[in-house]
Amino acid sequence: MNLLPLVDSSLDFDDPIFLYPDHRDAAATARSSSGFSDFVDKTVALLSTCPIKTLSVNGHCYENSRVDDWIRVSLQRSLSELHLRCPHRIDKDRVELLFRSKTLVKLTLSDGCVIEHLPDGHMDFTDKPFINEKINEDRFFPSLK
Repeated sequence: MNLLPLVDSSLDFDDPIFLYPDHRDAAATARSSSGFSDFVDKTVALLSTCPIKTLSVNGHCYENSRVDDWIRVSLQRSLSELHLRCPHRIDKDRVELLFRSKTLVKLTLSDGCVIEHLPDGHMDFTDKPFINEKINEDRFFPSLK
């Protein structure tokens, strides 16, 4: 019997290599990182029937395609908060999913996580103060209306 759907649907994955990087050589780091990613893949798959409220990914050795899959699957399961604290490049397709999500209300990107391309009509917070920018609520983050 799969008991995972009965637990809180907040997933917080923190790669132990991220916490103790000095205790491993490069080969051990790569092996452990792959094993940790396998664990995350299996955990997300086991939660196939329940919503995922929060997804947090902390670490530094993840394949972009795997992180993209975790994001996509979580968004399909009513994700409301996404916290990426890892060096990851969010591609155009994933950005579209994030910005047009009807459930996502909180997005945290840090530790080298960047968005490669913002969708048309985006707000660019890097060039000028965003206080005077008007948000098009119909297009982006509809759940914040």
